[in-house]
Amino acid sequence: MEGLCLRMPNHVPSKTNNLRTGVQSSSLRHFMLKDNALRHWTALLRNNPDHPALHQWRVYIKEFTSIFGPHNTACDTEIALVKLKMFDNNRFSNFLVQFEAEAFETGWDYQAIAFHLCTSIAPRLREGLRIVAPTTSYAELKGALMQIETQYWETEAVIRVKSI
Repeated sequence: MEGLCLRMPNHVPSKTNNLRTGVQSSSLRHFMLKDNALRHWTALLRNNPDHPALHQWRVYIKEFTSIFGPHNTACDTEIALVKLKMFDNNRFSNFLVQFEAEAFETGWDYQAIAFHLCTSIAPRLREGLRIVAPTTSYAELKGALMQIETQYWETEAVIRVKSI
């Protein structure tokens, strides 16, 4: 979510007032300025400072969404989620934050989210799930994975200490 907010429109709806600081829920990431969108914004500031997109929130959203997208946020989010994979050297808690930021934007139910979580976690966690009791909910799955994760890193710490 790299981006730069040079100057936001003067009228921002009250539910998104924190947009002026460049901080917002995951839906804002679609309106953060980077790459060509940032160049377009900069060009407007320099060459057309009276452009309505610089002063009116709705015009800003329409202008930048129509030019730079995303044109189908649900589809874009699903693609990002399918590509998201956890590696063995990653911490599950960090991965989970990233995973849920995308997963809850898809509109999928918890069963689908749980299934995809199981396919995207590191192999060591998938192996750990094979030896624990089956989970019946997404919350139980997360709890089981956190427990497996904790045991893994505790074991790793013991191994490191013994090797010193």
